[in-house]
Amino acid sequence: MINAERTRLMARLAAFEEREGRDALAIAEYYRRDYIGAQVLMGLVCGTIAFVIALVLYVFYYMEDLMQAIFTMDLMLFARDILLVYLGFDIVYGIICYLYATYQYDRKRRRLKGYLGDMKELYHSYKTPGDSKKR
Repeated sequence: MINAERTRLMARLAAFEEREGRDALAIAEYYRRDYIGAQVLMGLVCGTIAFVIALVLYVFYYMEDLMQAIFTMDLMLFARDILLVYLGFDIVYGIICYLYATYQYDRKRRRLKGYLGDMKELYHSYKTPGDSKKR
């Protein structure tokens, strides 16, 4: 005879595995600090690439003005300004990446806890004959 409670539980577990199980199960392999650190580092690398692309686009857009002013401008001051803008961008983007990675980790960890609780309930339902609520 088919147990309706087990069937619902298995359907819920399968839906979790289908939707977000791969990501949530992969997060179980990391400590919180390691996961967040890796995500922030990856975010900073991608942010640096995006900043370089934006800088190149800026230079191409203002190429004529830059070529006219290149001999009169202080190149060290210009380089320092670009570096300061980059550092400001990097700090703000790093904080955003940290907050987002923390949120993602905590959310996935909570959902994983629920999934493991359902797995435990399913295990106990097979272990004890009759109703799955008896333990």
